[in-house]
Amino acid sequence: MTETSRLFAIQGAAPAFREPIHVGRPNQPPREAFLRRLNEALDRNWLSNNGPLVKEFEEKIGAVTSVPHCVAVSNGTSGLQVLMRALGIAGPIAMPSFTFVATPASAAWLGLDPMLVDIEGERYGLCPEQVASLPAIDGIVGVHVWGIPCAVEELALIAAERGCPLILDSAHALGSRLRGVPIGGFGAAEVFSFHATKLVHSFEGGAVTTNDESLADEVRRMINFGFVGYDEVSGIGTNSKMSELNAAMGLATIEFLPNILEHNAANRAVYEASFSSIPGIELVTAPSNSQTNEHYVVALIDEDKLGLSRDGLYRLLHSENVLARRYFYPGTHRMGPYQRFAGERSFVISDAISHACLAFPTGLAVDEHVIRRIAELIERCHTHHKLVSSLVAETAAP
Repeated sequence: MTETSRLFAIQGAAPAFREPIHVGRPNQPPREAFLRRLNEALDRNWLSNNGPLVKEFEEKIGAVTSVPHCVAVSNGTSGLQVLMRALGIAGPIAMPSFTFVATPASAAWLGLDPMLVDIEGERYGLCPEQVASLPAIDGIVGVHVWGIPCAVEELALIAAERGCPLILDSAHALGSRLRGVPIGGFGAAEVFSFHATKLVHSFEGGAVTTNDESLADEVRRMINFGFVGYDEVSGIGTNSKMSELNAAMGLATIEFLPNILEHNAANRAVYEASFSSIPGIELVTAPSNSQTNEHYVVALIDEDKLGLSRDGLYRLLHSENVLARRYFYPGTHRMGPYQRFAGERSFVISDAISHACLAFPTGLAVDEHVIRRIAELIERCHTHHKLVSSLVAETAAP
């Protein structure tokens, strides 16, 4: 094979990108914005235990979500766990199978049964009809997958009928809106993640937002071992506090949020224009009553139209240093530790989406040039789909 006949890296050609292009590359604010706050914390010598930066970060998140009570926590997973405990959930808790493993892990780690349920095909969140058909449940967790608001209104009605709380896993959804209302104030409470891969990050971190003052107070006590004073402990708690270091980065990133949102929207527009002429690759869009933060650019791959399977495209892109992600594959109901929580229920939509979706790189580390090169690569895959199919069939999935 001559050098000129090598169309793809999988054949031995140079990869389309010299360095890996990641999904979820951290959005880094101007470094000085972080270092200034960090130096302030060091000067105060107040590094943890509900310091000034944590309080300020809580205020900023409360403002973005239009919610009066925000409690910063060490990460989103601990936020879910503390909230489940604060709400007194002790029995089975319904949640979608199509989500990051942290959602069912939060419940299972507490000794609860995460009752996995199929999703809808339009909002990609927990299916209300499936939840309504369940036997007794003690709670419901809806997930705003890819920042698309789930069926919060329908789920809230079911929760009211069952007399159980509705929790929203909003790890993807800071800045998203439902009917013009910011995500953050729905259900009993919502939980955000500020992991390094998220829209706004604090290295690691999370927050619980709620309209319920007494619930916020209980969460705040529980994340600090149950203390209500220097020496008095009101109940069993844990240590899920956010540090001043994490809050410093969180404040620096959220200060830069308008720029990030603008950049994501521009990236999304380039993806839409670039993918529009390629058969078999359709970008996921939110329903007309919703607005997302565009932090996730996800496409559904139609093998018959593209001429290449989702997994084939995934392997080809990885060989070209485009590290697209199968969010979420294979579904938590098919993961060994969680299969027992699936029961005999059907997961038709979860299975279909998990085998068709592919998340593409975006964020501040990605620009128009990168996106157009990715699109050109996929178009070349379509043109030479028979060759690509045979090439990827010979390789193992990354």
